[in-house]
Amino acid sequence: MIYNKETQMVFIENKYGALEPIMYDCFITNENKVSGKKILQNSIFYMFLKYVRHSSEETDKQTGEIIPGFIEIYQWKIAFEIIKNALELKSNDVIIAIARQAGKSHIVRMVAAFCLIFIPLYAKIKEKRYTVAWTSPSKRLALDHIEKLKPFIKKAVELFNMENYEAPIVTKEDDRTIKENSEILEFNRNIGGSIIEYSSLIILSLNKTVVNAG
Repeated sequence: MIYNKETQMVFIENKYGALEPIMYDCFITNENKVSGKKILQNSIFYMFLKYVRHSSEETDKQTGEIIPGFIEIYQWKIAFEIIKNALELKSNDVIIAIARQAGKSHIVRMVAAFCLIFIPLYAKIKEKRYTVAWTSPSKRLALDHIEKLKPFIKKAVELFNMENYEAPIVTKEDDRTIKENSEILEFNRNIGGSIIEYSSLIILSLNKTVVNAG
C-alpha cells in the first residue's frame, strides 16, 4: 500500500502497474498509522473506479488482453472532491472544485459524464431530472466541449447498463422522443417497463443563454 500525503489517499498497484485508490480522506494518527475511509464495493467511489477502468481500456495488440484504463494520482483527488460535492448536491462547491482545475479538462470531462449518469443512482434527487449544466464563454466553445464529452458519457451509459441491466439508461438511440441537440442532452431510465425521466445535460454560454437552467 502507498499513502500519498498530497491527495490524502491510499493506493495499491494493480497487476498492470497502475495505482488505484483503496482509501480516501486519510490522515496520520497519533500512533503514526494511516486512517481514513475505505472504498466499499457498493459505494459510488468504487463505481467510479470501475468507470475509470472501463472508459479508457485498451486492447493489447500482441495478446488481445483488455487492459483497464487508469488516471494519475492527482486526478483521483480531483475526481473524488467533485463527486463528494455532487453527491451532497452542493453545486457551488462543485463549481469551485472544477474551477481550480485549469488545464485539467480531461479529468473534468470524465467526472462530469460520470456524475451525469451515476449521481441520480446514489443521491436523492427531488426534481424529475438530475441536471448538469456545462458553461463556456461562447456557444461555439460549449458545443466543442460537449462533443469531447460525449465519448465519456457513452462509456458511462455502457457501464451503468452493464451494472443495472434490468433497469437500464435509455438514450436517443433507443427512444427518438428523447431530446438530444445543441442545447440539451436527455437520459431516461427503463424501470420495469416504465420509462422515467432520469438526467440531463444543458449547455449554457456566457454570451447567450442557450436554455433556461430553471
